[in-house]
Amino acid sequence: MRRGSVWLLGPASTSTGITPLLGSATALPGSRVRSASLGEVWTTAAAIVLIGGALLWGRYRRLADQARRGRAAARRRPSVSAGPGDQADLPGAALPAVREAIQRVADGCDGSLVLRSGADHRRWVQVTRVPGETSLLCEAVGSDYLGWRRRLPAAAGPVLRSLGWDLVSDSYSQWADVATTDERDQLTAVLTATLVGVFGHDRQQPPSVGPP
Repeated sequence: MRRGSVWLLGPASTSTGITPLLGSATALPGSRVRSASLGEVWTTAAAIVLIGGALLWGRYRRLADQARRGRAAARRRPSVSAGPGDQADLPGAALPAVREAIQRVADGCDGSLVLRSGADHRRWVQVTRVPGETSLLCEAVGSDYLGWRRRLPAAAGPVLRSLGWDLVSDSYSQWADVATTDERDQLTAVLTATLVGVFGHDRQQPPSVGPP
């Protein structure tokens, strides 16, 4: 090895004949080889953990705030007994199918289910179980998803709001408690009224039900 140069393959200082890259024998004159200290490694790891925790905490707070608003809206929700709600009280195959879907999600058999209108499969409602929450997150498609040819009529907005739906961004949502049979029946009526009275589904036919 010549002084002032670094050879990876130098005199056979090991059994393989490969000279280590880092070491006093291979360092350039006047240069310093610096490695991260244990304290710097721990500081970097702690910073990564803190940033990740802050992001997760922010997302949890947003979900918790939505759940609280949903529970408050559920307490203010009027009984479904007029307008499209009358559709939910009529005999047919739609209501039992909606009730079964709610029970499957509430009991943990499915994490989320989408119920689609037979009149237009692009018109749907969705029920989702959010970990850590006792209420179900319910969503309904908005006009922005449907395109201008399939947009909901202007009268649909007030009807959806009367059923407890809140327009969030470009879709409707609400939180619903499902701990008791009465609460599940109420949510069944709301979703059935939405599918039949607003989305044009035939109450005599069960909606298409499946995962998102």
